[in-house]
This record gives sequence, C-alpha cells and structure tokens, in this order.
Amino acid sequence: MTMSAGARFAARGRNREVEGASVTSETLHAMLAGTLVETPMGWRPVEELRAGDLVQTFDGGLRRLASVARAPVTSERPLGLIHVPGGTLNTCLGLAVLPGTRLLLDLPELALPDQAAGGPVLVPAGALVGWRGVTMRRARAGALAVALRFDEEEVVFANTGALVHCPTAGQGRDGGDMAPLSGFFAELTTDAARRRLGLPEELPGVPDRGAARSIFA
Repeated sequence: MTMSAGARFAARGRNREVEGASVTSETLHAMLAGTLVETPMGWRPVEELRAGDLVQTFDGGLRRLASVARAPVTSERPLGLIHVPGGTLNTCLGLAVLPGTRLLLDLPELALPDQAAGGPVLVPAGALVGWRGVTMRRARAGALAVALRFDEEEVVFANTGALVHCPTAGQGRDGGDMAPLSGFFAELTTDAARRRLGLPEELPGVPDRGAARSIFA
C-alpha cells in the first residue's frame, strides 16, 4: 500500500510502543515472540522490532512500523495459539500466531467467484486447524504475543514463507472472524475457509474469542 510523503511525515509523531495494550483490534492479530520477520537488516525476531523500524512487505516494499504492541501470556490469562508446522506455507520453521491473525494464502480451493484466475485470500489462522498438520496449542506462561501495526494495512513475511496480515489499529476493532478486516485483499471467514478446504466445521481445541482477546486486556 502507498501513502503520500505528507501523510508519512504526519504519521511520524504517532509512532509508539505499546506494552499490555488493551486495543481490541490488537488482541486477535499477533505473532508469538521468536517469529522471524523480514527487514532490510535480514530476518529479525518480531519481539526485537520497534516503532519506526522498516519491514519488508508483500506488495508495498519497505514500510515503517507505526506501533508495536506486546503482551505476555500468564497463567491467569492462558492463550491458545495456532501452530503451523515448518514446511507448511513454505516456512523455514514452525509459526505460532493468535487464532484471529489473518494469513494470506494463494490456494486454488480458496479462490472466490470473482477471482477467475485465482489470487491470494486472507483467512483467519484458526480456520486452518486440521489442515496439513496445523494445530491449536496452549501457549506456555511467559510467552510473548507481539502485534505489528503500520499506518496502512500491510502483509509481512514471517519465517521466510508465511504471509501475515497486519491490520491498522482501527481495522477489525470489533474482533471476530466474521467481521470484514481488509480494505484491499479478498477475505474468507473461518466457516467459509474450512468448507472450501474440506475440513469439518467444528474446530477442535480452539478457545472462545473472548479468551483470545483477553491477552492484551
């Protein structure tokens, strides 16, 4: 996505770090610390990134982070994470994200009717449980969830092959996988994605959405 030089200049004052954020839109869309994100300096652990750092994006080149939100997992606030095994989605190692985090997938079975030639579609990570070894796992206490935000929605490269959607702070504020999130990419809800992938409607082991939101409360 692109923005004018004037808009970028105005955005500099909004760059921020957020610890224990309570913004709902930042609770469902996050990666676990240890995830590698592509930057001009190579692949860096997501927890080392700061507001103002440049990150390589899927279709916008290098973009500067507007904010980085971090929240620890505690025994009082346990959290289920979606685990994508290494090799799936062309990743170099396993990827762990919150269930509502959108992944950009380019699979023929997920193409929408108006995508005659196919094309990438955003899918909630939780929809992939049971597909190609994707599972729900309980995060260990002390683990850190990290949410990256830009001034415009972007998709970043994680663990070399995964494409992780980063909404703006105002997108998806009501949370849940039924609310439209992107103003740019085609999207599928969890139910729609599971039907297209031939997976049962019931998601084994996926916690309720309130539990996922509470991590940043």
